[in-house]
Order: sequence, then structure tokens, then C-alpha cells
Amino acid sequence: MRETSPDTITSWAANAVCMSENKGFGLSEVTSLTTFQPFFLSIHLPYAAVMSERFPMMVTIYNYLEKCITPPGVEQSYSYSTYLCSKDGNENSEEVPLKLPQGDEIVQGSARGEVQVIGDIMGPAFSNLDHLVRMPTGCGEQNMVGFVPNILVLNYLKSTGTLDEKTQMAAIKNMEAGYQRELNYRHSDGSFSAFGEQEDQPSGSVWLTAFVVKSFSQASKHIFIDERDLAKSVKFLQRSQLENGCFRETGKVFSTYMMGGMSRASKNPEGDQPLAALTAYVLVALLEAGVNASSPSIKSGIKCMNAEFRLNPRRTDPYTVALLSYANMQFNPRGPHARLAFRTLRGKAKKDATTMHWSRGRYQPPMTNSWYYRAAPSAEVEMTSYALMSYLKFYSRRPVQMGSKIAVWLTRQRNAFGGFSSTQDTVVGLDALSQFAALAYVKNPTELTVDVHTSSGVFAIDREFRVSDSEGGTRFLLQSEPFLFSEATQDMSSKLHISTKGVGCALIQTNVRFNKPQKASLNGERPRFFLKIQVKRDFDKCNRRTLEVSVWSKRGHRFNKGMGMVTVRMITSWSPMESSLNNFTRKPKRFSIDVEQDTELAVSSPSPAEVRVFEYYETDVANVQEYNIKTTCGTKEEIPLRPPGPSTGDAPSSFGRIEQTRVSGPRRGCPRCITTSRTIPANFESSVCSAAAVYKGVAGRKGAKSMKLRQDLRPVTQLLALGLFASPDMAPGCNCSLLDTQGKPRRVMIIASKKVSRKELYLDENSIVMLTSMKAENAARAAQKTCPEEQ
Repeated sequence: MRETSPDTITSWAANAVCMSENKGFGLSEVTSLTTFQPFFLSIHLPYAAVMSERFPMMVTIYNYLEKCITPPGVEQSYSYSTYLCSKDGNENSEEVPLKLPQGDEIVQGSARGEVQVIGDIMGPAFSNLDHLVRMPTGCGEQNMVGFVPNILVLNYLKSTGTLDEKTQMAAIKNMEAGYQRELNYRHSDGSFSAFGEQEDQPSGSVWLTAFVVKSFSQASKHIFIDERDLAKSVKFLQRSQLENGCFRETGKVFSTYMMGGMSRASKNPEGDQPLAALTAYVLVALLEAGVNASSPSIKSGIKCMNAEFRLNPRRTDPYTVALLSYANMQFNPRGPHARLAFRTLRGKAKKDATTMHWSRGRYQPPMTNSWYYRAAPSAEVEMTSYALMSYLKFYSRRPVQMGSKIAVWLTRQRNAFGGFSSTQDTVVGLDALSQFAALAYVKNPTELTVDVHTSSGVFAIDREFRVSDSEGGTRFLLQSEPFLFSEATQDMSSKLHISTKGVGCALIQTNVRFNKPQKASLNGERPRFFLKIQVKRDFDKCNRRTLEVSVWSKRGHRFNKGMGMVTVRMITSWSPMESSLNNFTRKPKRFSIDVEQDTELAVSSPSPAEVRVFEYYETDVANVQEYNIKTTCGTKEEIPLRPPGPSTGDAPSSFGRIEQTRVSGPRRGCPRCITTSRTIPANFESSVCSAAAVYKGVAGRKGAKSMKLRQDLRPVTQLLALGLFASPDMAPGCNCSLLDTQGKPRRVMIIASKKVSRKELYLDENSIVMLTSMKAENAARAAQKTCPEEQ
């Protein structure tokens, strides 16, 4: 029987009565059915109403759904990990201080967090293989963060004899998908680059190719890797070797540390870019790919790398020293070069009672997106990871004892998902931790209780976890318990008491998240990036907006070189239109996103959302700005902004033309078209000062968008690189031969009264189109100095 229950929250009781010729009368036991609605409305109405009467109608919403809401402000987070072991039934304990900001520094009610427990130091990694890092994965390097950790986890679990079929199948599936995606970034010469062969660079990056070669070689033990393609990539690396044996980068590298750090002392004698770090990185990849250690390419590379290092080992930056030490350990761990590099590395270590790590020096960027516990930058995680792998090789007789303090430090830098902050530190960090964990793994049965509780303060938790190897055990199960937060207390700190008792080890990780108001998100520091956001309204569609984001970095700042990321959070009920996303240029400093509101879910007073720009390898170098979109649909502001039609005698225009050019009032004139580069037009200075933009680019291109605007020369302080594609928008009857698509493309300068909007450049009688030249560009720059300041 299938019946629909009534729409009420109640319990129903029922039984059945049956009769049989053979067995007589039967009566079933009473059974019950409870019906429940997780979300419903209750409307309170009078018993009757007369037409034309007005009365308040009370509506009560009952919501029992377990859906999380997003608090306002900018999310902040910190994690703290500790690895505790007990043996012979003894107890081991640690006290972890926890804290939240006070007063206006935190959005009330936004605090959340949990304590996670697992019986393996690698546990968080293989519990979150598909999302170790909360970062985009849209380039050749970032894609590898979903590929390499699967290799490391499989190798670790196989070496410890704890691999199960479910984990193996999931890891292989991730690796096969990652392998296919990575081939999209491969060049025909076997190299790899961040964005593939469509880039202007004829060849890919030596550094990224080495990274891929090493990773594919490791993965070939688990999945199919095309050996011919891999051999071609190895050949590309060998062709990139200089006569002296070192390797030089031919493509683009977004990590300054990979190019030898920031230390001027690490430059080679000719004053060119340092080569030791890159050479060490490539040599490790070639050795992993099976290139014979006695081959000329390996021997000459080792010789050149160490020759550069011996010039001034003490002043070589720690990142390079760590890489050199690791490469020498891979080549010959007992050789003189390995011993020299290791002694230098050991001398640069930072130590305390429980940890050891390596840092890049005294200067650190100010924290802007983290709080309380400082998260180490990618470079420091990488160099410490290389150091740990060197320690495990050098102290091969007692690796766990000598490497434990380094492993503890690395464990404390992990994020809530088991990774670190970016691709490289996650890959190298997990590689080092997996090697350490395999050596530290003990096959003895684990039977451990972990007690976690707080005594007072804003955090509240009291939970006992069981970590066991017995049947149905929890050793490799990631257990979690959320915090409860007391809003009434004035004490915004707590002490988390952790104790273990029994036999075995457990990793205990505390994750805390909260939101800060946007005005407090930068900790009072001046941002290293400039960020400007403008919201532009559509003419006659109340549910359309254009979001224009401009980003540029401070000149000369040491931590804003490399790969920058911009994240745009959407306002509730608004979503980006895919057509505008497809129009992005490769390296935009200004971009526009068309967004559309779901009118069925229109929010009358939406909360602001934020745009965040940050350095990929230095996430503390950031800027955050809020923006808001006012809802006009269904209000008096919904009236379209459509201008009046053309006056009598004008040539007819299409409706779309009126929408996009915003024509109103008197008839529009034609732009001045100057076909010689020797002539500077009359009133040039006033035209530049009154212009919205002075574009430099190429006109007369074939295709839908006949112009490519490369730069805007109008800003006084700096040039704006654009890379915009647009079409000229002139009044009917106007013509300019420089914009004609029938001939060859021409380099032009366009003085425009309006900026590009919706891929069209509005040109009128105040606009000038002219052939560009150094004379014209210099005149435009000189004219800027005469412009009034308010412009």
C-alpha cells in the first residue's frame, strides 16, 4: 500500500485485523508512524473578512533544515595540530590556547570550529584527497595539487600495509583525471606551462616541466603514463641545460623563491639570475625519471650547482640551501657536496623546545588574512620540507629521532583539510611528511583514548575519542566534534586540554573559523594591492549589473611579484553570466563581470559581498573590499533608463544601438580621424584632459571585435595594461579609414570621451582616432601634466 500522509506533524497509530477460513481471526500489533515537515509556514487569519477590509496577516516560518547560513564579513581561520603518543598505558597531555577577537573585531555569532582526531600523521590528507587546498585549480601548476598527493598517499599506505580497496580506487580515479587535465597544458616540444600552448611563450616552463616529469614518473607505478610523452619532456629539460651544466628558465615562473630567493648574494658571478635552485630542482626530477646518475647531464648539473653554492655558502638563502642539500642527498648522500650543503642547512635552522624549521629571514609580510596563529608562508613550508627529507637521508640510522621536531612543525602548519596554503607547499610538505610517517609507522596494535575538553571561556567541548586497531576500529577514521560557543561570556579565550592514554599515537587538529567586519580585515596595515570595484546598472533590465574590478600592485614591493589571485563572492540571488566570463583576457588588471539576479529569489536588502586579491604564494599579502548591489526590481527605481529616440531627420538606429550607446539629446558628431603620425591635432592637450581614456592599441582587425586596446595612457600615476577587445561605435554616416577592417591592422591612439562598455567603444565629435607614434605618446604624457587635479 502507498498512501500520502496528511500535512501535519503528529504520530499515527494503526493495526490490522484479518480473518481466514483456516486460521480464524487475527489481530496485528499496533505500529506507529510519525510525520514531520522540516520547513513550513503557519498563517494566522481571522475567522472571516469583508471585501475591501485591511488587516494584518501574521505568518510564522518554521525551519528545521540543517542548512548553514553565511555570516557577513571576511572569513578568518586558524588551525593548530599536535601529535601525541602514549605507551604502556601511560598518559600524555598538552594544553592548547584558543582565542577569538573581541568587540567590533568579530561578527557576532560567526565563530565556528571543531576538533578532529585520527590515529595517523597522514590521516587528514587521505581523508580529504579531493580538496586539500581551498584554491582554484585552473592552471598547469595548480592542477597538480589534485594529482600528486594521491601518489604520496598510495605509496605511504602500501609501504605500511594499510591500503584498502576504497582508498586505492579513489586515489587512482583522482590521478587519472588529473593526468588528463594536465595534458591540456603541454606544448608540442614536451614542455608544460601554466596556461598551455596558447600562450605567447614558444616553449613552456623548465621549472613546471620538471615538476610534471617528477610527478608523472612517480605516478607511472599506479596508472598508465605515456612513456614516449614523458621521454619527450625529459629531452626538453636536457636541451635547457647550459654549457656549464646549470639549467636556466625559458618560460615563466611565478615563485620568486624558485628562482633563487630574494638574496642578492645568491646571484652567479655574471650578475645574472641565480641558477642553483632551479638546477637542483631539475636534477631531482631527472633522477626520479630514471636518468642515470652517471650520465653527463646529471654530473655536469651537480658540478655547476655546487660550484655556484661554494662561492658563498653562508650567504646563500635558506630556500636554495635546502634544495641543494636535497638534490645532493638524492645524488650521493655521503659525498663531500652533500655534507657541505647539509652542514650549511643545519646551521640555518630555527629551533625551540619542540620544533625545528627554516625561515627566509627577519622580514615577514604583515598578516592580513590570518589571526592569532601565524600560518607559515609557502616558501618556508617548502624549505623545511626539503630539509626534513635531507635529514631522513643523512641520519638514515635514526631518521625518526632526528626528524621528529621538523615533522611536528610541518604538521602545525597544515590547514583544516590536511594540505597547506598552495600547490607547491602542499605537494612538497606531504612528500616529506609521508616519508617521515612511513619510517615512524609502528605495526603494534593501537588502543588509545583521547580526551578533549575546555574548562572555561568562549569555547566549550567535552569529548572522549577512541582510536583503535580492533575490528571496526577507528585508527584511520577522521573523527570530529564541533565546538559550542558561549555568546554571554566576556572571556574570548579558552584553554583546550588534550590527553591521551593507552598505546599508540593520534593527531589532534583544532580548526577555528570566524568572520571579521570588512573594515577590520586588514589589521590596520596598508594593503600591498590596490583594489577598486564599480557596479554599473543596465539600461532597461533591472536584474542586470556589470561588476568592474580594477587591480594593481604597489611598485617595488618585495612580496607582490608572481601569481596573484582575485576572488569575487556573489551577492545573494545574483550570479555571473557565463558569456562575460568567456571574454576575460589572459592577464587582466581590469575586468568586468555581467551578473544577473534570480527574480524569483530577489532579496530586498542583500548583504554586501567581498572581492579579495592576494598573492598566491604569500596569502598574507592581500586586500579586501566590499561591494553591494541595490535591488530595483519591483520598486519605483525599476523604471528603465532608456533614452529618447532620435530626433527628426536622424538616420534610424536599432533598439540595441540605443541601449548600448546611451544616446540622448542632440545628434552625435563624428570623431576626428588623423591618418598621419606626424601631426599632433589642434587642442590636443584639452582633448587629453577631458577624455575618459586615451587608448593605445591595434585597429582594423578581422573578426567581430576589430580593435584590441592594449593600454590606457590616461592615468597620470601609471599605465594601465588592458588587453580589451572592442568594436567602434560611431553615429550613422561616420567613417574613419583607420578603423576599416578591409586593410591591414594599424597601431592607433584613440582619445575617447567614454570608456569601453560592453565591448564597444563610444566615439563622438570629442573623440580622436590617430596613428600612434612615440611623438604622439610623449605628447599625450606631457598633456597629462597640464590637466587639472580633479580630473
